[in-house]
Amino acid sequence: MDEADLFFHADIQGGSAMILKDGVNAGEGELLECAQFAASFSNAWKNANAAVDVYAVKKDQLSKHSHGGYVPAGAFAITGERRWFRNTKLGVRVGVDEAAKRPAIVPAASKVKLASEASLVPSRSGKEKGELAKILAKKLGAHPDELLELLPNGRSRIL
Repeated sequence: MDEADLFFHADIQGGSAMILKDGVNAGEGELLECAQFAASFSNAWKNANAAVDVYAVKKDQLSKHSHGGYVPAGAFAITGERRWFRNTKLGVRVGVDEAAKRPAIVPAASKVKLASEASLVPSRSGKEKGELAKILAKKLGAHPDELLELLPNGRSRIL
């Protein structure tokens, strides 16, 4: 991380870490997109949550060491005020990035346009990741393995 970057994390056990490069200078839309991505790639998706709280902190607020405490492997100690993104809705869009000619995934709130896109939300009764990758591969003209590495873990429903 650089000094101007922001660290995003969903406030749930098994949250993913996202780094927004130059995040301290980002607009509100970019911050919300990163928060939605962090939410969507956390265990909240696997739990089929509709929304989860996400926070962002600066580089100097993160540490692998705790004052008098224990920080487990893969975890960070966080100090100071967090910037909260409450009730961040989970959702992504999958489609083809026409410039790169390959499948891509963006947060649902993103203004990025993808060709042949499909919107996904978590769902207990939705399709498993592997089955969903096969369905989307046909729609997007891609190999299912390309999509497997992009999709959030857990069941999803295509909107």
